[in-house]
Amino acid sequence: MREVAKIQQKHTQKSLFGLLFVSALMMLYSVIYPAETGEMIRKSAILFAEKVFPSLFAFSVCAKMLVKSGICKKLEKTPIRHLFSLFSVSFGGFSALLLGFLSGFPVGAHILSDLLEKGEIQRKEAENLLPFCNNAGASFVIGTVGVTVFDSARVGRYLFFAQIAAALLAVSLTAGRRKETLSSSKFDEKTPASVSAVFTSAISESALAMISVCGYVVFFSVLTSIFLQIFRTFLPFSDVVFFAFLGGIFELSGGVFLLSEATFPTLGKLVLCGALLGFGGISVFLQVADRAEKAKLPLSFYLKGKCMTMMFSAGFAPLFCFLGEKSFGLFWICMIFTGIFTINLIKNKIIFQKSVEKRKGMLYNRNEIHCP
Repeated sequence: MREVAKIQQKHTQKSLFGLLFVSALMMLYSVIYPAETGEMIRKSAILFAEKVFPSLFAFSVCAKMLVKSGICKKLEKTPIRHLFSLFSVSFGGFSALLLGFLSGFPVGAHILSDLLEKGEIQRKEAENLLPFCNNAGASFVIGTVGVTVFDSARVGRYLFFAQIAAALLAVSLTAGRRKETLSSSKFDEKTPASVSAVFTSAISESALAMISVCGYVVFFSVLTSIFLQIFRTFLPFSDVVFFAFLGGIFELSGGVFLLSEATFPTLGKLVLCGALLGFGGISVFLQVADRAEKAKLPLSFYLKGKCMTMMFSAGFAPLFCFLGEKSFGLFWICMIFTGIFTINLIKNKIIFQKSVEKRKGMLYNRNEIHCP
């Protein structure tokens, strides 16, 4: 126990040292270059107002209204309930995935914490689904990434489908971690909130969340610009693509705009865009961490899950764009999703059920009483 405490103390000290270093660096830069710092903040705020806020706010409000009005109980009574067991998720987990695919960063974390507070999802399942419920929204991927980087909304749609396919594949491959939580997923029998309470709370909570997101976007955009200037000074031979990737790792929207200025083959841009969309950036990670800490939701699996979706999305992005431009492109994309559903069916229904039956048989034979 003492060794564990020492290790945790060392990690805390390193984190505090890193925080002090970043704070001192930004303060020093602001004192030496006040005009440049102010211009960075202005551009970052405009970027958020023009690109990020329009793609997030409406989805955030609608998602909160759906969760607060009890979407999980309603999904339980529809034919879509058969998909729950296919992906080894509960009613709450499936609604979090569905809304997280459409809403954008970091709305998925807010949805999971709300469901956890309402008792509609277990803590372990929420921890496992956290990396896969936080994705770039459709409006951002299609309208910002597709149009800005590739000058094509069609490419943006393919990138969005690739991101969803990557998240679904990761969900199917991690199904074994959630099996034991499905039987214990229950709904809290509470008095339903009034329509006015659901509506007003959804708007007010989403507005406060947008202010927080704006702060993260502006701060990390400025921090990324400072680091990129340092790299340009000491590494003048570095390519623009390297700066775009580094910027995207810190803050996704800024990295996307850097990538739009790079003269790079389309295939490489697709792979890089897919990877950045799958990961989300350090800024999104800290936004998710802030919400998860308030909900007492562990983050031990988040980075592993995001690295998994990052690899899958980087591979799916060029594949979807290549197939989409061919004849019957939509058919081939649908076949990829069908393949993912087939993997779920084989892995989670057939193989898992056989393993459960085998364990039950071994337990029965072990406890069998042999009479003389």
